[in-house]
Amino acid sequence: MMCQVRLLYFVEKSPQSGIPVEQHDLLMKPFERGGGATGTGYGLGLAVASRIARHHQGGITIDQCDVLGGAKLSVTLKLRA
Repeated sequence: MMCQVRLLYFVEKSPQSGIPVEQHDLLMKPFERGGGATGTGYGLGLAVASRIARHHQGGITIDQCDVLGGAKLSVTLKLRA
């Protein structure tokens, strides 16, 4: 019997300034915002999204976007067969 794993993968790229590597783990925690954050957010978006992704045996990674010069957030979710 062959086991097949299906993944859903999508990427959000931002032309804004990047996210420093030392803040990547911090931003996955509730009520944490990056040092250069602007606006009125509460720091819950990435924390909630990360928890949902982990619940679906996936995750979120933050990298630098070489094309736009900003942040690249990648979300991977395992899909049921």
